[in-house]
Amino acid sequence: MQAYARGETKTLRALLNDEVFERFSAAIQERGKSGETLETTLIGIKSAEITGARMDNRNAFVTVSFLTEQVNVTRNKEGQVTDGDPNRVTEV
Repeated sequence: MQAYARGETKTLRALLNDEVFERFSAAIQERGKSGETLETTLIGIKSAEITGARMDNRNAFVTVSFLTEQVNVTRNKEGQVTDGDPNRVTEV
């Protein structure tokens, strides 16, 4: 979550499958082009559930679904809030 907010694609590459990585990477690039920043604060994890698992030779692939409480704010290059509310916790 923090790697996505910070735009750390190298970190994300090791954690995500190709499909999810491509979506995250595209969103990070779009934010960069428009000069936006994303601030994410994890308040807490309400639940975590394994929704899939498989082996591919010696590699294990596990899909986990998280329900979290977060504060997410997008700011433009002037620092003004364009999306989200810094004072509101939402479930994600």
